[in-house]
Amino acid sequence: MDEENEFELTPLEIKEETHWYTTWAIKFKNGDLGYLISRESTIGTLEYIYNNNIYPIFNEQ
Repeated sequence: MDEENEFELTPLEIKEETHWYTTWAIKFKNGDLGYLISRESTIGTLEYIYNNNIYPIFNEQ
């Protein structure tokens, strides 16, 4: 992940939680907003959504 896309979690506010996924609001260091997402279909992978693209940031597999 490059420096411009580094993020810090805003207060851990769950934006949406379903059987399939959970998302949290995040604020990037550059001030942009995005979402951290954990999906049932990609168990073990943590991803973030930024500018309508999904990027993996953690994969335990």
